[in-house]
Amino acid sequence: MVEHLPATFFVVTNDVPPTMLYVSGQIEQLTGHRREDWLSDPQLWMRSLHPADRERIDDRWRASIHVGAPLRRGVPSAPAGRSASLGPRHDEPDAR
Repeated sequence: MVEHLPATFFVVTNDVPPTMLYVSGQIEQLTGHRREDWLSDPQLWMRSLHPADRERIDDRWRASIHVGAPLRRGVPSAPAGRSASLGPRHDEPDAR
């Protein structure tokens, strides 16, 4: 069902770096990287983030794992091609 929605869905482990367990096919249109690339390269997510956001998002990812809370809005949504970075976004561990 998610394969037909105009959005990208993903499931990752609570590892550092996270391992992508599932990503919907729309990821290639959004990032220029094939689904197989996302599933086989644990560092692709971090490399795809805007350089100004990498440290902050990595810190928040680690904090979310430490407290056992999900990271809200884990992947920036700004469209980018293979040669560009994903744009900035504000991510926070869910306080629930």
